[in-house]
Amino acid sequence: MKRIITFIIVLLFFFLLLNSQDHELIKKCFLAHTRFISDDITEGRGPGSKGIEVAQKYIASFFEYLGLKPAFQGSYFQWFEARGGTLLPVKLEIQTPKGILSPKFFEECIMTSNHHEKKVNLESIPVVFVGYGIKADEYKWDDYKGVDVRGKILLFLVNDPPSEDPKFFDGKGMTYYGRWTYKFEEAERRGAVGAFIIHFTETAGYGWDVVQNSWSGEQIWRKETENNYLKFNGWITRGIAEKLFDACGYSLVDMVKKANKSNFKPLHLPLKVNVSFETVERVVKTANIAGIVEGKSRKDEFIVLSAHYDHLGLKPDYPGEDKIFNGALDNASGVACALIIGRLLMENPTERSVIIFIPTLEEAGLDGTKYFVRNSCVPKEKILLNINVDSLNIWGVVNDFVLRGMEYYDLKGVPEKVGKILGVKIKPDPNPEFGSFFRSDHFPFAVEGIPAFSVSAGNEFVGKTSDYSDKIIWDYISKHYHKPSDELREDWNLDSVVQEIIFVYHLLREFANSDLKPEIKPMTPLYYWSKLLRELP
Repeated sequence: MKRIITFIIVLLFFFLLLNSQDHELIKKCFLAHTRFISDDITEGRGPGSKGIEVAQKYIASFFEYLGLKPAFQGSYFQWFEARGGTLLPVKLEIQTPKGILSPKFFEECIMTSNHHEKKVNLESIPVVFVGYGIKADEYKWDDYKGVDVRGKILLFLVNDPPSEDPKFFDGKGMTYYGRWTYKFEEAERRGAVGAFIIHFTETAGYGWDVVQNSWSGEQIWRKETENNYLKFNGWITRGIAEKLFDACGYSLVDMVKKANKSNFKPLHLPLKVNVSFETVERVVKTANIAGIVEGKSRKDEFIVLSAHYDHLGLKPDYPGEDKIFNGALDNASGVACALIIGRLLMENPTERSVIIFIPTLEEAGLDGTKYFVRNSCVPKEKILLNINVDSLNIWGVVNDFVLRGMEYYDLKGVPEKVGKILGVKIKPDPNPEFGSFFRSDHFPFAVEGIPAFSVSAGNEFVGKTSDYSDKIIWDYISKHYHKPSDELREDWNLDSVVQEIIFVYHLLREFANSDLKPEIKPMTPLYYWSKLLRELP
């Protein structure tokens, strides 16, 4: 009974607050935007496709209809070239002390390549197990111990070493060192020719099917990020890793235990790899999209609201009848949110200017936003904050909202002020072990020294049990995340969608009307990661 009363009170407060914004109109607009952007006509919005061109024109046309100022010298589009590469495997043989092991592509092994050589043939390449493959001076951790890995294939564990100490690899949270991007970047820096990450569902935060869907087919990258040494990178299943270690006289479980300790040393495995493949490449012309709502009194100060519009596209070889990865929740829903907030801001502008930024290539390692922040439409020092939205809450009204990364900033009490007005609590990420801070478009802003975070619903769902949040997260990840089934469905809770849109709108509005400037806290882990990443193209 107490839970039902709380639910009624929150809803009444929520809908009274929304009267001025007409929550029914917001629902209709949200459905219209999401339905069109995730329709089959946009072909899953894969970069370089005819379908994504339809989505681009839809978004830019809506900006023009609203009257947003074009962000890029009279245009809503920031065009740039990328490369699209499809790896065609020829051979993968691993010579072990017990014979040859040939992992099945897609089923047991996924490989990609953004190396300048398009035909690769490697014979008898040695393999080195490097544990987590991390060198982090601030944690006094070095998995390489000075071992020369040039010309070798590296085998990694996913994530960070486990920790309960928040001062050591952020406790249970994932640091940037745990991300696959860091591991492959480090392999390139050290001159390795190949790299495989061992997939564990528990520590990756998603199943092998997500790896398959995200890493198979055409992969997109910017030309300037092309590798010089690392000729391929990819993933292998836990099952294949167990077979490899067993053939070498080791136990994978024991090797993980050894890698969890700081005295771990790289292990040269008695393996030789023969691998050959060809990469079919094309030039992909793609674009970020942005419009500006000019401020009333401080036009040269900017708050950026971002939501990526790209997704995984159409995969002809995907098993089953449905080949289109529609990306309705991820992230047509976020784009719809940004378009609705753009309309609200044009009706009632703020003191500071707001850039509505719709980036491409999020699914390609955040490359669209990386390009934007280094080629910004306004002076970078004039961007005070980025608020990012990615996959709205479709599961129910909440008592709390999460700002992923808020612990790294002094946000001047603004989120708490807005939370008090709206009757919700403000929290940091309750599941930092998934590394979500590094997986969305706010992160490139943070790397460049701009306070940035993503907004999402918390884990206190009104009228639900305490385990409801974990259940819906794993249900979504296992059934719909990066799958063709991510489509607009009738069971989406539009009340919670509107709640999140209004929260983001009021949060952005408070920052855009304030004289306060958010700041990055000194000497946090973000300081070390951003210093490392700014050296990359």
